[in-house]
Amino acid sequence: MAEQKKTLSSIFVIGVATFSLAACGPQEPAEPPKPPKSTPSATPETKALSPEEELLMRGQRVFLRCKTCHSNSAEQGNKIGPHLEGIVGRQVATIEKFRYSNAMAGSEEVWTEEKLFDYLENPRAMYPGTTMAFAGLRNPTQREQLIAYLKSL
Repeated sequence: MAEQKKTLSSIFVIGVATFSLAACGPQEPAEPPKPPKSTPSATPETKALSPEEELLMRGQRVFLRCKTCHSNSAEQGNKIGPHLEGIVGRQVATIEKFRYSNAMAGSEEVWTEEKLFDYLENPRAMYPGTTMAFAGLRNPTQREQLIAYLKSL
């Protein structure tokens, strides 16, 4: 009797499983995914960026590394580091209400594009003892992009 219950139970389970699979209906093969449509670089609705705009956009992206410690406008004020608005052409260490390290304070130098290019590669090499923790941008293209963006501020 126990053997019959076991057999009936097995048949019942197999029947339910078969019915469940049949209820799903016939399986049609899935359509292969369509390749993405190629998009032209400029559509009538969008304008391609000029080389200058592209440079600024890339520089703004590089600036994201700086944003933790520096703001890009005087209105936003200083953070851990001074704001960088108007840095190109400005004398080093002259932002009011910012306490510069001894390594930079009192410098008579001006932030030219060339000076920034060298400084951004390795800030501690140019000003030993600076409190700027940033290790530098080794990639010269990224330094050029960042300087272009800083000039636009």
